[in-house]
Amino acid sequence: MTRHALVYLFSAVFLLFSPAVCQAITPEVAAGMAAVQASPQALGLVRELATVPQAAGQTLALPVGVAEMALCPLPGLTLAHGAKNVAHGLQGPVKLVGTCLKLPLSLVNTVASAAR
Repeated sequence: MTRHALVYLFSAVFLLFSPAVCQAITPEVAAGMAAVQASPQALGLVRELATVPQAAGQTLALPVGVAEMALCPLPGLTLAHGAKNVAHGLQGPVKLVGTCLKLPLSLVNTVASAAR
């Protein structure tokens, strides 16, 4: 009985500490692994693309602010709130131009990281 126990013990130790020699990597698995490795850069590109409509929407605060400043004698409209909207609206085109300038660099970075 102890002889069988020793055989099982040595077999278990051998199997636990032996290196794995087989790998099941198909082209689909390799493509999936490459996509996972490139996903942080791709998410950065998507984040840059998502700021374009946000900056365009922020630009719409400019005419709203000008209208509020022009109509400030009416009740509920203040000059200060209109000025805040104008300042917020002026930041929109600056962000839009900055994002549009960064997009090609983000695209090149994503493609280069995916090629690695």
